Amino acid sequence: MQVGEVLGHQMGFRMDGPEMLEIARRAAELKVPLQLHCSTDAIPTGQHIRETINVAWAVPEAKVIAAHAIGGRNSYQHILAAELHASFGGENLWLEIRDFSHREYLRAAVARLGSDRLIAGTDWIARGAPPFAPYGSLFGAPEVEPAPYPCCVASLVGFLREAGCSDGEIDRIASGNAVGLSGLHGILPETEGDER
Repeated sequence: MQVGEVLGHQMGFRMDGPEMLEIARRAAELKVPLQLHCSTDAIPTGQHIRETINVAWAVPEAKVIAAHAIGGRNSYQHILAAELHASFGGENLWLEIRDFSHREYLRAAVARLGSDRLIAGTDWIARGAPPFAPYGSLFGAPEVEPAPYPCCVASLVGFLREAGCSDGEIDRIASGNAVGLSGLHGILPETEGDER
């Protein structure tokens, strides 16, 4: 369970406004993560990641996820903002990887943030009617349409290995961090190679 994905800009409000901060406090009380939308490609101003980090600072007990933070041309600004947040002691921000196929962004995220601050994600994968488009093809540049790799766990693992991740890091990014954020430890079985 989580709160979000919150899309403030589409609904005409700031994600770091007083009402949203109250929702963040309530999510923290319920011990569920709050997922805030960050534009992967469309809005290059950094406004979404600023608002997301403002929420993380204002409600340090909240578990804040920057949705779609890794995978598009805004990835580096999201990575650097999260790195800066962490350097000042912020421990409540995770970045969602939207497109694992963009290897340079994935490598930078793992190198700068570590595997503990990343979770697997996607964006609108089931938009429209079946048959659904392959993972990575809905918003991709021409070089990823159609996706040059099968939509499966092996592809995700392969991209994480290319980024230099160990088995334990792959487990954390692929599922372990999300399990922890959702409070499901002890409910779901631990994965083999889990180093937490």
